[in-house]
Amino acid sequence: MSGQPNAQTALETISVWDNDPTDGRITTVAKPDPSQPPLKFLFLRTVPPVDNVPGTDGFRFWSIAEALRRCADFWTPKVVA
Repeated sequence: MSGQPNAQTALETISVWDNDPTDGRITTVAKPDPSQPPLKFLFLRTVPPVDNVPGTDGFRFWSIAEALRRCADFWTPKVVA
């Protein structure tokens, strides 16, 4: 194995801030699907392609989508009975 991600893996992962943008650390996570339950959500704009370069529309969009998905997954068992 070369250690390089294959094309399919690259399409299924995104880069996001590890904790806070001010610390400058970036990590790779699974690409979220905002339309899936629990607490699915919809963005009312064109979804940009994944871009793993901080500061780009694609990076900001997918970082936000991942944070929303993580929050929905965390809070669902606590608020949905």
